[in-house]
Amino acid sequence: VQSAVTNGAEIGRAYVADVGSGLEADMETMSTELGGVRGLFDNRIQFSRALAQIGDFFGYPALYILDENGRVLASGERPGAPPYVAPPREALETVAGGEVAPTTVTENPDTVRALYPLPDYGNTYLYVVRPLAPGLIQRMRNGEESITAYREAEESRARIQAAFALSYLETALLVLVGAVWLAMSAASSISAPIGRLVKAADQVAGGDLDARVDNAEAPAELIVLSEAFNRMTQDIKTQQAALKTASDEAQARSLFIETVLSGVSAGVIGLDRKRRISAINDSASHLLGLDAEHVQGRRLAEVAPELGELSERGEAHIEEDIDIDRNGDALRLRVRIEGGQGGEMVLTFDDITRLVTAQRNAAWRDVARRIAHEIKNPLTPIQLSAERLRRRYRERVGEDVEVFDRCTETIIRQVGDIG
Repeated sequence: VQSAVTNGAEIGRAYVADVGSGLEADMETMSTELGGVRGLFDNRIQFSRALAQIGDFFGYPALYILDENGRVLASGERPGAPPYVAPPREALETVAGGEVAPTTVTENPDTVRALYPLPDYGNTYLYVVRPLAPGLIQRMRNGEESITAYREAEESRARIQAAFALSYLETALLVLVGAVWLAMSAASSISAPIGRLVKAADQVAGGDLDARVDNAEAPAELIVLSEAFNRMTQDIKTQQAALKTASDEAQARSLFIETVLSGVSAGVIGLDRKRRISAINDSASHLLGLDAEHVQGRRLAEVAPELGELSERGEAHIEEDIDIDRNGDALRLRVRIEGGQGGEMVLTFDDITRLVTAQRNAAWRDVARRIAHEIKNPLTPIQLSAERLRRRYRERVGEDVEVFDRCTETIIRQVGDIG
């Protein structure tokens, strides 16, 4: 960029310098030509025509003859010539001192103006005007300004870069601060409802099922989560109340069953699927000689093998009498099993030892009664026969009456004792 701008400015300056060089050569030639028309100088009209013809010949729209003070003594102008602009005082003084005056460049229109001494005319000077390409001076000035601005920009580039970096840093910091602020706002809008949710969860964990979360102003997702949490706590509260009611009812039923079982004389044992004792009443513990607390959870076959054999059959219904030995005493138990088929079951059993003994005694009494009856049937005729013999033949016996009486009396007494 700098090279292009500099080259453009150099081209403009070179063009102006070239025009200036041509001016010097032309003015020297025109000075000679004007020496030939010196005689017309007093006739200003003819001299002006001659001056205009010389300017037209060399391509200058206007020529002027100036005195040492810059006043116009004569002029030769073509139609459309640029307006007259007096030369600078410094240029007149330079030429008067015998030096070559620099060319003067003017704008609107763009022209090059120069002074040249005329020795043949005394202290007078030839002042010529030559037009330049329209806008050239402005373009040259713009080029110079561009070069100056570019050089200033080059000189201040470090400052500009530092300022740009600082501006970029400030912008980045502002963006970062804005992002942090937005992030904190978003985090606050999320963390606050979550904090309330965590607090409510802690209350629920502590047993307060009346805890609720109010996140009406939270994001939609957290509102849905809060409503789900509130429904969950309400469901837990309802289920807990139902479980408590069911537990109370179960405890009441269990207490009732325990009361009933403790009051019955029959032994009752509950078994789970693995034939382990899950419940046992006092009667069962007493009949089997077991400690209820120590047999809970143990297999029935380990603590009561006779009952364990029945439970292992897996039948849905069993009723059978078995004999067991308890501390040396033989007991007869009537066992009933309900359940079976691989599931839970209940065993009930009664001590029928006394019943069996009573039944056995009753049977023996009946046998004895029958035997006695069978024996008693022939005794009556024997007794009657002995009594009849004593009445009929006592007086006939004679001297053996005592023996006869003793024998008949013995028969009658023995028959009476047996009967």
